[in-house]
Amino acid sequence: MSTDIMNIPTGTASSDDLSDQRGNNDNELRDLVYQTLERDGLISRLKAQLRAAVFKTLEKATNPIGTNSHSSLDDGMTGRICHALVLDWLEHSHLLYTEDVFKVETSGPNHSIPLTHTELLEQLHINLNQTKTEPILHILLDQSTNRPASIINSLPDYIKQSIDNQFPNEKINDMNRIRDHFRSLFSSAFDSSVLDAFINKNIPSLSKSIPKHDYEQICLKWMQGCANALKPPSTPIQQISSM
Repeated sequence: MSTDIMNIPTGTASSDDLSDQRGNNDNELRDLVYQTLERDGLISRLKAQLRAAVFKTLEKATNPIGTNSHSSLDDGMTGRICHALVLDWLEHSHLLYTEDVFKVETSGPNHSIPLTHTELLEQLHINLNQTKTEPILHILLDQSTNRPASIINSLPDYIKQSIDNQFPNEKINDMNRIRDHFRSLFSSAFDSSVLDAFINKNIPSLSKSIPKHDYEQICLKWMQGCANALKPPSTPIQQISSM
């Protein structure tokens, strides 16, 4: 018999080849299923659920009586409002297992009773209809961003009283006293060199005296300038794209 017959392909795969092919198909199918579940967010939810279950189990084992550690930040109405705001945000964000862990960590006899949703709205003076589509925290941020800057039309009483005490006459004859007094009013927030530059710009260098009313207007002008500097821009700042 010729040896060439032994080299003719039979057209059938060996059992090892079939096993390898089935193994590759199984791996591809498993990877495809995992990627699909991960894309749909199911894997992340399962991991979060598992973490929440583990945390609650450990919490019960180490703290069976429920005496959780207590922070002074929980005290008072401000702490209760913050607590309720976090819960509301987690609920609207569908972070249910994170919410579950948060409730476990902030419950117990050492923590304040959380505000109900209605109580939270009453404390913040927010209409119920506003909270149906977005978290209360978003509403508060929008209100803060869109709030018009307060307009300063007159000096605060404490500044006027300070000026009257330092300069009882209607005309001020000591320029150095004006500079010292101006620094004393605003030096807690601004460097003295900045304050001196503003005074020098608004008082002529050759002046030997100014009416007290003019000095009051200088102080008012300074406060108005500070208020304008804190005013949010009318148009959002465009982010510069990298070249």
